[in-house]
Amino acid sequence: MAARIVTWFWFVLAATAPAGGSAALEALRGLESAMGPRIAGQVVALAGFDGDDQPEIWRLLVKEESKPEVLWEYVVQGGKVTARHAIKRDEAADLPDKPLLSIAAAWKIDSPEAYRIADDEAILAGLSFSRLHYQLRFRGADRAPTWLLTFVDAAGAEVGQVVIDSADGSIAYRGFPAPPPVPAAPAVSSAGAATEVPEDSVYASRPARLRGLFGGLRARREGRMRGAGEGGPGR
Repeated sequence: MAARIVTWFWFVLAATAPAGGSAALEALRGLESAMGPRIAGQVVALAGFDGDDQPEIWRLLVKEESKPEVLWEYVVQGGKVTARHAIKRDEAADLPDKPLLSIAAAWKIDSPEAYRIADDEAILAGLSFSRLHYQLRFRGADRAPTWLLTFVDAAGAEVGQVVIDSADGSIAYRGFPAPPPVPAAPAVSSAGAATEVPEDSVYASRPARLRGLFGGLRARREGRMRGAGEGGPGR
């Protein structure tokens, strides 16, 4: 791919999590239940790794104004807080800083919907993947937190990325391997020539129409996965 979104240092701290899990909003509610509603306003980012399609473990970063040099990572599994770790800030690390604020109200795209959007993009790009890593945070001057979903193959190698606006589900960035060259079509007469369509225009009209168009593809693929038993996912 020509470019990629740089992930933050937190990524290297995450241990591999088993497949099959819960939505990110459920993890936030679990944190609120354990620590009180005030903590929701201190969450600056969250991440989940090795989701198929949802991660089993979510990691939420909390910033305390009294200790700005430290971020607290709360580990949430099954809606319950299972661990807490301190992460010391490093000037060279791309750690998030801006609180997600009233995320429960502004969070219109939760992780299951982010997966569906990303899966549509993978289908359009002809991308095969095994797992997804999730991150939600503010990036630069974003008007809303954005989802960064990273596609990985069975060996754990990154094979693509998309960034999704959590407010409206629009795609802010897509990074996929370049498709193989398409053989030139035979020449046609001017009477039968079609209007040339820009390569990226297929994405511009996408959300509702293309989700319906590719929904059957996903259903057939997931049916094959279920039929394969525990042999592992295949995309």
